Amino acid sequence: MNLRQKLMLAYLRIKIKIYRIFSARAAAKLALQIFCTPLPLQPRKEKEVFQPSDAVSFLWKGFKIAGYRVNISGTKRLLLLHGFNSNCNNFEKYVAPAIKKGYQVFAFDAPAHGRSEGKSINALDYSDFVVCLNNNFGPFDAYIAHSFGGLAACLALEHIPHSTHTKLVLIAPATETSSAIKDAFKRLDIRSKKVGLEFEKLSLEISNHPISWFSIRRAVKNINARILWLHDEDDCITPIKDARAVEEDGYPNIRFIFSQSLGHRDIYRDENQIKKVIEFL
Repeated sequence: MNLRQKLMLAYLRIKIKIYRIFSARAAAKLALQIFCTPLPLQPRKEKEVFQPSDAVSFLWKGFKIAGYRVNISGTKRLLLLHGFNSNCNNFEKYVAPAIKKGYQVFAFDAPAHGRSEGKSINALDYSDFVVCLNNNFGPFDAYIAHSFGGLAACLALEHIPHSTHTKLVLIAPATETSSAIKDAFKRLDIRSKKVGLEFEKLSLEISNHPISWFSIRRAVKNINARILWLHDEDDCITPIKDARAVEEDGYPNIRFIFSQSLGHRDIYRDENQIKKVIEFL
């Protein structure tokens, strides 16, 4: 965490404590806003694998969405889904190998990320976005998703027609939203049970689902796709224990590969992991 991020975190902690003095619900609303709002990042230069001629844009819920469609002559379709505070450029190493396997590659900056418009996003928004991409550019034969993108893909596939021939790669997926919220509350130094209860109520009011519903462990019961799940033992963002719990459920369509010392982000940039993903495709 750099100095700017540390200062921002300190500011948000103080702001939530002030809100808590007046109302637990007000503090919960602020916490939810923070939880769903990506950090503003400087726009990055387009990667060489994404050419201006491959650019695609469209409107989603009034927001302009930016992305790419590479290798239009490909006979199969692959969708890349990045995580929170990320963008599609971070999947550059997967594009060329996927093209060699005959895929058209689709990569979009999620709403409120990268070059796409918007200020905030939640799991329902992202999953609805994936369904929209499937309706407009699919059907997709395969998906590669990292972190928050993994949760979105799984929630979406509960509604997208697919088969056992569909392939889904989950890289350090955000398995349990409850774990992500617990970590966020820890970072924001939110210890009030009242704020936690109000946060749960807000989630239910907005989505008609309890926080426990936003779970890959729950969603995979309704997914027929073949799944390759990569997770690192030293992941401090998406806990390995959540992935292990799904492994223990014994789904025959899920293959787990666990690594060490790669953490949450290096795992999808590691050449050995990329090779395993491409072989699976």
